[in-house]
Amino acid sequence: PKVRAVLALSAGLSFVLMVARLGLNNDLRSDLAMPMFWVKIGFVISLAVSLGYALTRLGRPGQNAKPMFAAAGLFALLMSAFGLFAAMTGDPAETRDAVRGDWVYGCPTSIAALSVPLFIASFWALRQFAPTRLTLAGAAAGLFSGAVAAVLYSLHCTGYHATYIALWYSVGVLIPGIVGAVLGRWLLRW
Repeated sequence: PKVRAVLALSAGLSFVLMVARLGLNNDLRSDLAMPMFWVKIGFVISLAVSLGYALTRLGRPGQNAKPMFAAAGLFALLMSAFGLFAAMTGDPAETRDAVRGDWVYGCPTSIAALSVPLFIASFWALRQFAPTRLTLAGAAAGLFSGAVAAVLYSLHCTGYHATYIALWYSVGVLIPGIVGAVLGRWLLRW
């Protein structure tokens, strides 16, 4: 219960930071009627749930987190396939804008920045247990943090092109995942 409370508080802090620094999407109410809003939010929530389970499993010695990572990988693969299909069949100008428009680089950096409170809380949570695969546990903490931050960021973001979501949201989630993998072997030692 204490670990869940700390993770929930850190998610709340990330939400407050997102609203204060970026603001909610002004068209969020009307965007709720768009199927791509639900594709985007479904993608990042699916990642967050599967990676959250992986995080809890890796906190205990001998637990298998492969199915959770496989599920997260499947969600990422499906979104990537959808993004590739949209790029191949859609308007080339829209795809080009989704991949390298002036505003797209803010997405992964914003997700990574919003993940910081969750990242710290996830590492703290893992230290309350006894992880034995430190690099993998650190990666799970970072990926989970990035996925939850991506859920929060999606309440600000107005990008709904499948290629944009597949590429830039994934990069935003991977940044804290890589940092977590690197730091895990030192910060999770017990």
